[in-house]
Amino acid sequence: MAMDPSENAFHGDVSGVVVQAGTVHGGIHLPARSRVPPPAQLRARPSHFTNRVSELAELSGIREAAPDDGPRLIVLTGPGGVGKTSLGLAWLHQIREQYPDGQLFAELRTPGSAEPVPPSLPLEAFLRALGTPPDRIPLDVGEQAALFRSLTSGRRLLVLLDDAATAAQVRPLLPGQGPSIVVVTTRRRLSGLALDGASFVAVGSLDEPDAVALLTRMLGERRTGAEPEATRKLVQLCERLPLAVCTSAARLKIRDRWPISRLVAELTDKRSRLTALSHDDADSLRATFDISHGHLTDGSARLFRLLAISPEPRFDAGTAAALDGGGTTETGVRLEELTEAHLIVEERPDVYRFHELLRLYADDLVELFEAPADRDEAFDRLLQHRVSAAASADIVVNPGRWHLAEAYTRVPRDAFPSTVEALDWLESELPGLLALQRAAAERGRHAAAWQLPETLRSLFGRRKHYRSWLDVYTIGLASARSCGDAPAQARMLVGLGDARLELREPAAAAEHYEEAVEVAQEAGHALGEAAALEGLGRARLTGGRADEAARNFAAARAVHLSLGRHRGVALMTGRLGEALHRLGRNAEAADRLSLAHAYFAGRGDDHHEARILLTLARVRLALAEDGPARAALDRALDRAARAGAVLLQADIELVLADLAARAADASARRGHLERAAALLTRIGAVGRHDAIAQLAALDGTGPGGGSPA
Repeated sequence: MAMDPSENAFHGDVSGVVVQAGTVHGGIHLPARSRVPPPAQLRARPSHFTNRVSELAELSGIREAAPDDGPRLIVLTGPGGVGKTSLGLAWLHQIREQYPDGQLFAELRTPGSAEPVPPSLPLEAFLRALGTPPDRIPLDVGEQAALFRSLTSGRRLLVLLDDAATAAQVRPLLPGQGPSIVVVTTRRRLSGLALDGASFVAVGSLDEPDAVALLTRMLGERRTGAEPEATRKLVQLCERLPLAVCTSAARLKIRDRWPISRLVAELTDKRSRLTALSHDDADSLRATFDISHGHLTDGSARLFRLLAISPEPRFDAGTAAALDGGGTTETGVRLEELTEAHLIVEERPDVYRFHELLRLYADDLVELFEAPADRDEAFDRLLQHRVSAAASADIVVNPGRWHLAEAYTRVPRDAFPSTVEALDWLESELPGLLALQRAAAERGRHAAAWQLPETLRSLFGRRKHYRSWLDVYTIGLASARSCGDAPAQARMLVGLGDARLELREPAAAAEHYEEAVEVAQEAGHALGEAAALEGLGRARLTGGRADEAARNFAAARAVHLSLGRHRGVALMTGRLGEALHRLGRNAEAADRLSLAHAYFAGRGDDHHEARILLTLARVRLALAEDGPARAALDRALDRAARAGAVLLQADIELVLADLAARAADASARRGHLERAAALLTRIGAVGRHDAIAQLAALDGTGPGGGSPA
């Protein structure tokens, strides 16, 4: 039964998948895997967190006194290194069991700089963590914030916003009405948040007994108990700032024969530096950091400084070695020394990060100690290493695609054991690669800035990071234009067209593709022209202009044929088959697709073989050849699984569901639809809603429900 349009509305709190229907008979069966678990993004409770009894009591009092009809907003203010984040984490972990809807965490300052992170980045991450599919995340920040408030209204969430710069940066990240807790840490007062009902808690230095307890926890009671006066003097020289105490303890811990008084004497001898410890800015810990840096071996000290050149928040041993300019074994020893000195943190095996204050300190030092030419050379080594690493992952995902980027000529083709692992690595490295591309463009390294998007093309196509996709190719296009590199410009325009096509904007996509065709033709770059023509054909096919699409695919095929590129010819032959199928010329389509499949079968290009087999199966079904269609689908499903092509697997399951419907096998049809819906929901693909609607119709609970004919 159709719904009355006047009743087409939702009331109350809505989250997860929603099925709109008229009268509902029976149940609606949804795939279990589509349920998104509550986010759990809080970092672990700090291992050396000590006391803060009064602050914890104050936080609990604010929570208990706040009304239940809105989020409790608490701002922790204080100087850098005072332990605001540790306090926030410790308290939130203390109460997290009472907030079952999850925890969200965002760093609001770009690591290694004073630049605030725009709200759109944490907002997108929050929306994804709450189960919002990528294609449903608005591009506008205001719309993102409104969606976030809607999704969080009435929920019991914990949110930690770390190192905020302004009240305006925080406001879009506040959840909707309800009992959530939001903790903001900041070096500034952010008094403007008082208008949002914020409570402010000033976080100062530890009391002396607490600072001594912190030092004892790290060094052991044997050492501090043996030198109680020196212990007290040391924490006084550190101004009882937790980070300063921890840094001093780290030096003593790796030098277990040193008496505490020796470090006290060193700090005392540097009176001009110790005055900085009483300041409230980022230089508060300079005296302590100077001592730690001064006791490093020359090679480790230089590496510490060079690490600040990388704009990426985290780095691995390979990245460190590239900056170091030496061998990995030598760099590994230096990384171990830096870790032991508490100057960097090893988050997990072979992955490191700076504490931000230490990164700022290292950034100052690299300007003082390293010549501009040396800094430039280190950055260039870093760029080459990271672009090559990304290319080595991308080439595993799509080994047959042609490339412009020089990096592809010198990378191994077996750097990852599987396509899925290569994709996972690229996804985990995406934030750092985006930061590196921006830095490269700002430094005038435009060739690398347009090559990085090429290494991310397969990731974007399969994992749907739409906002990053658009940003990366926009920067890449500007850099290609700065280089005057026409083939690169065409490549970037095709990437932008692909993004717009994925966002179901075929007209906008076609504009990018048309410009790419023109640029590539003027430059005489035949491969670029063929890629742009293929994109234009896909856009026109999506826009319902299959006859024009067929002409575009035929033109692209002619280019590949003239170049002797058999793979390109096969791909465009398959695309022609798609267009002919849309035009109802299924016998011709079957011939074209069979030719394309004959090329890809057995070549190890599982993704393209699966895609062609899927279209061929659709054609066989249109020709009432159910047996051959089933055989093609079974093989396609196997190849898509091997390629880690989730979207393709889902599309194949949907066609198998159609085949089961033709055979009047309701049980098999339901199984295929449930698997398709789960796969599509996992990657946020547009078609997931169609699969869910088909499940509802199968039960007779939605429009068009009933038994299949």
